[in-house]
Amino acid sequence: NTGESILEFTCVSMGNPHAVTFVNDPSECMVHTMGPAIEVSQYFPEKTNVEFAHVDGDTITMRVWERGCGETLACGTGCCATAVAAHITGRAPRKVHLKVLGGLLDIDWRDNNHVFMTGPAALSFTGSFEIWGRLLFSRRRLRASGFVPGARFLHIRNDMSQRHAKEGARRTFNESET
Repeated sequence: NTGESILEFTCVSMGNPHAVTFVNDPSECMVHTMGPAIEVSQYFPEKTNVEFAHVDGDTITMRVWERGCGETLACGTGCCATAVAAHITGRAPRKVHLKVLGGLLDIDWRDNNHVFMTGPAALSFTGSFEIWGRLLFSRRRLRASGFVPGARFLHIRNDMSQRHAKEGARRTFNESET
Protein backbone atom coordinates (compact mmCIF):
# COMPACT_ATOMS: atom_id res chain seq x y z
CA ASN A 1 0.00 0.00 0.00
CA THR A 2 1.62 3.28 -1.15
CA GLY A 3 -0.74 5.54 0.80
CA GLU A 4 -2.58 6.57 -2.36
CA SER A 5 -3.28 3.15 -3.84
CA ILE A 6 -2.36 -0.49 -3.59
CA LEU A 7 0.34 -1.78 -5.92
CA GLU A 8 -0.44 -5.07 -7.63
CA PHE A 9 2.39 -7.23 -8.88
CA THR A 10 2.70 -9.81 -11.61
CA CYS A 11 5.43 -12.25 -10.64
CA VAL A 12 7.51 -13.69 -13.48
CA SER A 13 10.58 -15.90 -13.54
CA MET A 14 13.22 -15.52 -16.22
CA GLY A 15 15.46 -17.90 -14.31
CA ASN A 16 15.49 -15.30 -11.55
CA PRO A 17 12.51 -13.77 -9.73
CA HIS A 18 10.78 -10.56 -10.85
CA ALA A 19 7.86 -8.65 -9.35
CA VAL A 20 6.43 -6.30 -11.98
CA THR A 21 3.98 -3.53 -11.13
CA PHE A 22 2.25 -1.23 -13.61
CA VAL A 23 1.99 2.40 -12.55
CA ASN A 24 1.13 5.76 -14.12
CA ASP A 25 4.62 7.15 -13.50
CA PRO A 26 7.61 4.93 -12.64
CA SER A 27 9.26 7.74 -10.67
CA GLU A 28 12.62 7.70 -8.95
CA CYS A 29 10.90 8.21 -5.61
CA MET A 30 8.79 5.09 -6.03
CA VAL A 31 11.75 3.01 -7.17
CA HIS A 32 13.90 4.09 -4.21
CA THR A 33 11.21 3.79 -1.55
CA MET A 34 9.12 0.81 -2.68
CA GLY A 35 11.88 -1.13 -4.46
CA PRO A 36 13.96 -1.98 -1.37
CA ALA A 37 10.87 -2.87 0.69
CA ILE A 38 9.44 -5.21 -1.95
CA GLU A 39 12.84 -6.77 -2.69
CA VAL A 40 13.05 -8.19 0.85
CA SER A 41 9.33 -8.83 1.41
CA GLN A 42 8.41 -12.03 3.25
CA TYR A 43 6.76 -13.19 0.02
CA PHE A 44 10.18 -13.42 -1.63
CA PRO A 45 12.39 -15.54 0.66
CA GLU A 46 15.33 -15.31 -1.80
CA LYS A 47 14.59 -11.63 -2.55
CA THR A 48 13.31 -10.38 -5.90
CA ASN A 49 13.97 -7.85 -8.64
CA VAL A 50 11.28 -5.18 -8.74
CA GLU A 51 10.13 -3.50 -11.96
CA PHE A 52 7.99 -0.34 -12.11
CA ALA A 53 6.47 0.04 -15.57
CA HIS A 54 4.11 2.26 -17.54
CA VAL A 55 2.55 0.93 -20.75
CA ASP A 56 1.53 3.15 -23.66
CA GLY A 57 0.48 0.96 -26.60
CA ASP A 58 3.50 -1.06 -27.67
CA THR A 59 5.94 1.08 -25.66
CA ILE A 60 6.80 0.37 -22.04
CA THR A 61 8.77 2.75 -19.83
CA MET A 62 10.38 0.86 -16.97
CA ARG A 63 12.67 1.38 -14.00
CA VAL A 64 14.17 -1.48 -12.08
CA TRP A 65 15.33 -2.18 -8.54
CA GLU A 66 17.66 -5.20 -8.78
CA ARG A 67 17.96 -7.49 -5.80
CA GLY A 68 21.24 -6.97 -4.01
CA CYS A 69 22.12 -3.96 -6.19
CA GLY A 70 19.56 -1.18 -6.05
CA GLU A 71 18.39 0.79 -9.06
CA THR A 72 20.31 0.02 -12.25
CA LEU A 73 20.26 1.55 -15.72
CA ALA A 74 18.82 -1.61 -17.24
CA CYS A 75 18.19 -5.25 -16.47
CA GLY A 76 17.88 -7.68 -19.38
CA THR A 77 15.83 -10.28 -17.54
CA GLY A 78 13.78 -7.48 -15.96
CA CYS A 79 12.96 -6.02 -19.37
CA CYS A 80 11.92 -9.45 -20.64
CA ALA A 81 9.87 -10.15 -17.49
CA THR A 82 8.13 -6.78 -17.80
CA ALA A 83 7.20 -7.39 -21.45
CA VAL A 84 5.80 -10.83 -20.61
CA ALA A 85 3.88 -9.44 -17.61
CA ALA A 86 2.45 -6.64 -19.77
CA HIS A 87 1.21 -9.14 -22.31
CA ILE A 88 -0.26 -11.71 -19.91
CA THR A 89 -2.17 -8.95 -18.11
CA GLY A 90 -3.57 -7.64 -21.41
CA ARG A 91 -1.67 -4.35 -21.43
CA ALA A 92 0.62 -4.83 -24.43
CA PRO A 93 1.26 -7.02 -27.48
CA ARG A 94 3.93 -9.74 -27.47
CA LYS A 95 6.40 -7.45 -29.26
CA VAL A 96 7.17 -4.14 -27.53
CA HIS A 97 9.66 -1.30 -27.31
CA LEU A 98 11.00 -0.94 -23.78
CA LYS A 99 12.57 2.28 -22.46
CA VAL A 100 14.93 2.05 -19.50
CA LEU A 101 17.37 4.60 -18.10
CA GLY A 102 20.13 2.92 -20.12
CA GLY A 103 18.35 3.16 -23.48
CA LEU A 104 15.75 1.56 -25.73
CA LEU A 105 15.28 -2.19 -26.25
CA ASP A 106 12.98 -4.29 -28.40
CA ILE A 107 11.45 -7.30 -26.67
CA ASP A 108 9.72 -10.06 -28.63
CA TRP A 109 7.93 -12.90 -26.78
CA ARG A 110 7.47 -15.44 -29.52
CA ASP A 111 4.82 -18.15 -29.80
CA ASN A 112 7.44 -20.82 -28.96
CA ASN A 113 7.69 -19.15 -25.51
CA HIS A 114 11.19 -17.78 -26.15
CA VAL A 115 11.78 -14.13 -25.30
CA PHE A 116 14.21 -12.18 -27.50
CA MET A 117 15.76 -8.88 -26.48
CA THR A 118 17.42 -6.67 -29.09
CA GLY A 119 19.22 -3.40 -28.49
CA PRO A 120 22.54 -1.61 -28.40
CA ALA A 121 25.42 -2.56 -26.15
CA ALA A 122 27.58 0.14 -24.60
CA LEU A 123 30.64 0.15 -22.37
CA SER A 124 29.64 1.29 -18.88
CA PHE A 125 33.10 1.44 -17.31
CA THR A 126 36.50 -0.18 -17.35
CA GLY A 127 38.70 -0.99 -14.41
CA SER A 128 40.81 -3.48 -12.56
CA PHE A 129 40.72 -4.91 -9.09
CA GLU A 130 42.33 -7.61 -7.03
CA ILE A 131 40.85 -10.30 -4.86
CA TRP A 132 43.24 -12.07 -2.52
CA GLY A 133 46.14 -10.33 -4.24
CA ARG A 134 45.22 -11.66 -7.67
CA LEU A 135 44.48 -9.33 -10.57
CA LEU A 136 41.26 -10.56 -12.20
CA PHE A 137 40.42 -7.82 -14.67
CA SER A 138 42.56 -4.98 -15.91
CA ARG A 139 41.78 -1.87 -17.90
CA ARG A 140 41.75 1.15 -15.61
CA ARG A 141 42.39 0.52 -11.96
CA LEU A 142 39.51 0.91 -9.50
CA ARG A 143 40.18 0.83 -5.77
CA ALA A 144 37.86 -1.66 -4.06
CA SER A 145 36.36 -0.62 -0.75
CA GLY A 146 35.93 -4.12 0.65
CA PHE A 147 33.10 -6.55 1.06
CA VAL A 148 29.86 -4.68 1.63
CA PRO A 149 26.58 -6.61 1.97
CA GLY A 150 23.70 -5.16 -0.01
CA ALA A 151 25.87 -3.04 -2.31
CA ARG A 152 26.36 -3.33 -6.06
CA PHE A 153 28.21 -6.55 -6.75
CA LEU A 154 30.35 -7.72 -9.60
CA HIS A 155 30.24 -11.49 -9.69
CA ILE A 156 33.56 -13.06 -10.63
CA ARG A 157 34.10 -16.49 -12.14
CA ASN A 158 37.61 -17.84 -12.28
CA ASP A 159 39.48 -20.88 -11.00
CA MET A 160 38.69 -20.21 -7.33
CA SER A 161 36.80 -22.94 -5.55
CA GLN A 162 33.03 -22.62 -5.44
CA ARG A 163 33.21 -22.10 -1.67
CA HIS A 164 35.58 -19.15 -2.04
CA ALA A 165 33.55 -17.76 -4.92
CA LYS A 166 30.41 -17.80 -2.79
CA GLU A 167 32.08 -16.44 0.32
CA GLY A 168 34.44 -13.85 -1.00
CA ALA A 169 34.35 -13.05 -4.69
CA ARG A 170 32.02 -10.15 -4.24
CA ARG A 171 33.77 -6.80 -4.14
CA THR A 172 32.20 -3.43 -4.44
CA PHE A 173 33.41 0.10 -5.04
CA ASN A 174 31.73 3.44 -4.98
CA GLU A 175 31.90 6.09 -7.68
CA SER A 176 34.09 8.41 -5.62
CA GLU A 177 36.83 5.79 -5.67
CA THR A 178 37.02 5.40 -9.43
